[in-house]
Amino acid sequence: MWPSVSAAPTGPSAPSTIAVNIKPEEDLKCEPEKQYHENFSKSILLEKLVQYYAGKYTKKYIDTYLEFCHLSGYLNNLDYLDIKEKMSKE
Repeated sequence: MWPSVSAAPTGPSAPSTIAVNIKPEEDLKCEPEKQYHENFSKSILLEKLVQYYAGKYTKKYIDTYLEFCHLSGYLNNLDYLDIKEKMSKE
C-alpha cells in the first residue's frame, strides 16, 4: 500500500516576511561592476587590421568587426568591399 499524499492548502495564506538588516555603510563600500566597452570606428578597424596581420587577432574576429562596422554605417560600401577583397587574397 502506498503512503497517502496530502494536497497543499488551496486557500489564501498570510504572506511570509523575512527581516533583512542592511546597513547603509556597507552599501557604500561596494565597488560598481566594471563593464567592458568597445568602440567602433573606421580608424579603429584599420588599427585592428594592422594588429591582425601582426597575429594578434583571428580572421573570424576581424570579419565580424568588419561586418559590424559596415552594417552600422561606420564604413561605406567601397571601403568594405576593398577590405574584404584584400583579406580574401591571403
